[in-house]
Amino acid sequence: HHLNLITAYLGDNNLAAAQKYIAEVENTIQDAAVETYCRNYTVNLILSSYIEKARNEQIGIETHIDLPEENIVSDMDLCVIFSNAIENAINACRLLPNPQDRTLNIVCKIKNDKPFIQITNSCCLDTIRFVNGKPASTEENHGLGTRSIAAVVQKYGGVCSFSVDEGFFRTSIIL
Repeated sequence: HHLNLITAYLGDNNLAAAQKYIAEVENTIQDAAVETYCRNYTVNLILSSYIEKARNEQIGIETHIDLPEENIVSDMDLCVIFSNAIENAINACRLLPNPQDRTLNIVCKIKNDKPFIQITNSCCLDTIRFVNGKPASTEENHGLGTRSIAAVVQKYGGVCSFSVDEGFFRTSIIL
Protein backbone atom coordinates (compact mmCIF):
# COMPACT_ATOMS: atom_id res chain seq x y z
CA HIS A 1 0.00 0.00 0.00
CA HIS A 2 2.81 2.35 0.90
CA LEU A 3 4.62 1.59 -2.34
CA ASN A 4 1.46 2.13 -4.39
CA LEU A 5 1.00 5.57 -2.89
CA ILE A 6 4.66 6.50 -3.40
CA THR A 7 4.49 5.23 -7.00
CA ALA A 8 1.39 7.36 -7.61
CA TYR A 9 3.15 10.45 -6.25
CA LEU A 10 6.16 9.76 -8.46
CA GLY A 11 3.93 9.05 -11.45
CA ASP A 12 2.35 12.48 -10.95
CA ASN A 13 5.89 13.92 -10.67
CA ASN A 14 5.07 15.07 -7.13
CA LEU A 15 8.50 14.44 -5.60
CA ALA A 16 7.84 16.59 -2.52
CA ALA A 17 4.77 14.54 -1.57
CA ALA A 18 6.65 11.26 -2.15
CA GLN A 19 9.57 12.37 0.00
CA LYS A 20 7.26 13.61 2.75
CA TYR A 21 5.36 10.30 2.76
CA ILE A 22 8.58 8.26 2.87
CA ALA A 23 9.76 10.35 5.85
CA GLU A 24 6.45 9.73 7.64
CA VAL A 25 6.73 5.98 7.08
CA GLU A 26 10.33 5.98 8.32
CA ASN A 27 9.31 7.88 11.48
CA THR A 28 6.46 5.46 12.12
CA ILE A 29 8.82 2.50 11.82
CA GLN A 30 11.44 4.10 14.06
CA ASP A 31 8.83 5.00 16.69
CA ALA A 32 7.31 1.52 16.74
CA ALA A 33 8.46 -0.73 19.51
CA VAL A 34 9.12 -4.13 18.00
CA GLU A 35 7.56 -6.84 20.15
CA THR A 36 8.91 -10.36 19.98
CA TYR A 37 6.38 -12.93 18.80
CA CYS A 38 8.85 -15.41 17.31
CA ARG A 39 12.48 -15.71 16.18
CA ASN A 40 11.79 -14.08 12.78
CA TYR A 41 12.54 -10.34 12.94
CA THR A 42 10.50 -9.48 9.83
CA VAL A 43 7.39 -11.16 11.22
CA ASN A 44 7.93 -9.41 14.56
CA LEU A 45 8.18 -6.03 12.84
CA ILE A 46 5.04 -6.58 10.76
CA LEU A 47 3.02 -7.96 13.65
CA SER A 48 4.12 -5.20 16.02
CA SER A 49 2.87 -2.54 13.64
CA TYR A 50 -0.47 -4.16 12.79
CA ILE A 51 -1.23 -5.41 16.29
CA GLU A 52 -0.75 -1.86 17.58
CA LYS A 53 -3.29 -0.68 14.97
CA ALA A 54 -5.69 -3.42 16.08
CA ARG A 55 -5.35 -2.45 19.73
CA ASN A 56 -6.08 1.17 18.80
CA GLU A 57 -9.33 -0.09 17.24
CA GLN A 58 -10.19 -1.92 20.48
CA ILE A 59 -9.74 -5.35 18.92
CA GLY A 60 -8.91 -8.24 21.23
CA ILE A 61 -5.73 -9.96 20.03
CA GLU A 62 -4.51 -13.50 20.54
CA THR A 63 -1.29 -14.78 18.95
CA HIS A 64 0.42 -18.16 18.73
CA ILE A 65 3.52 -17.62 16.60
CA ASP A 66 6.39 -20.07 16.28
CA LEU A 67 8.51 -19.29 13.25
CA PRO A 68 12.26 -19.81 12.92
CA GLU A 69 14.61 -16.94 12.18
CA GLU A 70 14.89 -18.05 8.57
CA ASN A 71 12.52 -20.09 6.45
CA ILE A 72 11.65 -20.74 2.82
CA VAL A 73 9.47 -17.62 2.49
CA SER A 74 11.13 -14.31 1.61
CA ASP A 75 10.70 -11.31 3.88
CA MET A 76 8.82 -9.47 1.14
CA ASP A 77 6.37 -12.36 0.71
CA LEU A 78 5.85 -12.62 4.47
CA CYS A 79 5.04 -8.91 4.43
CA VAL A 80 2.48 -9.39 1.62
CA ILE A 81 0.76 -12.22 3.47
CA PHE A 82 0.68 -10.79 6.97
CA SER A 83 0.05 -7.14 6.12
CA ASN A 84 -2.81 -7.85 3.70
CA ALA A 85 -4.50 -10.49 5.86
CA ILE A 86 -4.23 -8.51 9.09
CA GLU A 87 -5.24 -5.22 7.50
CA ASN A 88 -8.33 -6.93 6.06
CA ALA A 89 -9.07 -8.41 9.48
CA ILE A 90 -8.77 -5.02 11.21
CA ASN A 91 -11.06 -3.42 8.62
CA ALA A 92 -13.65 -6.17 9.12
CA CYS A 93 -13.51 -5.86 12.92
CA ARG A 94 -13.85 -2.10 12.68
CA LEU A 95 -17.33 -2.61 11.18
CA LEU A 96 -18.57 -4.28 14.37
CA PRO A 97 -20.22 -1.60 16.52
CA ASN A 98 -19.47 -3.28 19.87
CA PRO A 99 -15.72 -3.36 20.64
CA GLN A 100 -16.25 -6.44 22.82
CA ASP A 101 -17.18 -8.37 19.66
CA ARG A 102 -13.93 -7.48 17.87
CA THR A 103 -11.38 -10.32 17.93
CA LEU A 104 -8.28 -11.22 15.96
CA ASN A 105 -6.40 -14.50 16.33
CA ILE A 106 -3.07 -15.05 14.55
CA VAL A 107 -1.51 -18.52 14.42
CA CYS A 108 1.73 -19.24 12.60
CA LYS A 109 3.88 -22.32 12.95
CA ILE A 110 5.85 -24.87 11.01
CA LYS A 111 3.74 -27.94 10.29
CA ASN A 112 5.29 -30.87 8.39
CA ASP A 113 8.27 -28.64 7.49
CA LYS A 114 5.95 -26.04 5.91
CA PRO A 115 4.85 -22.66 7.24
CA PHE A 116 1.19 -22.68 8.32
CA ILE A 117 -0.52 -19.32 8.83
CA GLN A 118 -4.09 -18.85 10.02
CA ILE A 119 -5.67 -15.49 10.71
CA THR A 120 -9.17 -15.47 12.15
CA ASN A 121 -11.25 -12.40 12.91
CA SER A 122 -14.79 -11.59 13.91
CA CYS A 123 -16.88 -10.04 11.15
CA CYS A 124 -20.31 -8.95 9.96
CA LEU A 125 -21.64 -11.88 7.96
CA ASP A 126 -23.79 -9.76 5.66
CA THR A 127 -20.78 -7.83 4.33
CA ILE A 128 -18.90 -10.81 2.86
CA ARG A 129 -19.38 -12.10 -0.66
CA PHE A 130 -17.27 -14.80 -2.34
CA VAL A 131 -16.36 -15.21 -6.01
CA ASN A 132 -14.39 -18.32 -7.04
CA GLY A 133 -13.56 -19.13 -3.41
CA LYS A 134 -12.13 -15.69 -2.64
CA PRO A 135 -13.75 -12.77 -0.87
CA ALA A 136 -14.85 -10.12 -3.34
CA SER A 137 -15.30 -6.43 -2.71
CA THR A 138 -17.76 -4.15 -4.44
CA GLU A 139 -15.54 -1.15 -3.70
CA GLU A 140 -13.14 0.05 -6.38
CA ASN A 141 -9.46 -0.86 -5.80
CA HIS A 142 -10.38 -3.30 -3.03
CA GLY A 143 -9.88 -7.05 -3.05
CA LEU A 144 -6.25 -6.73 -4.10
CA GLY A 145 -5.05 -8.03 -0.74
CA THR A 146 -6.52 -11.50 -1.04
CA ARG A 147 -5.35 -11.74 -4.66
CA SER A 148 -1.84 -10.75 -3.53
CA ILE A 149 -1.93 -13.40 -0.82
CA ALA A 150 -3.10 -16.03 -3.32
CA ALA A 151 -0.33 -15.05 -5.76
CA VAL A 152 2.36 -15.45 -3.09
CA VAL A 153 0.93 -18.80 -2.01
CA GLN A 154 0.87 -20.00 -5.63
CA LYS A 155 4.51 -18.88 -6.06
CA TYR A 156 5.52 -21.34 -3.30
CA GLY A 157 3.24 -24.12 -4.53
CA GLY A 158 1.14 -23.79 -1.41
CA VAL A 159 -2.56 -23.66 -0.71
CA CYS A 160 -4.77 -20.99 0.79
CA SER A 161 -8.42 -20.78 1.68
CA PHE A 162 -10.78 -18.06 2.82
CA SER A 163 -13.93 -18.99 4.73
CA VAL A 164 -16.64 -17.63 6.98
CA ASP A 165 -18.13 -19.63 9.82
CA GLU A 166 -20.41 -18.46 12.64
CA GLY A 167 -19.35 -14.81 12.53
CA PHE A 168 -15.66 -15.43 11.95
CA PHE A 169 -13.61 -14.93 8.80
CA ARG A 170 -10.63 -17.25 8.41
CA THR A 171 -7.60 -17.03 6.13
CA SER A 172 -5.62 -20.30 6.12
CA ILE A 173 -2.32 -20.71 4.32
CA ILE A 174 0.16 -23.56 3.91
CA LEU A 175 3.34 -22.72 1.98
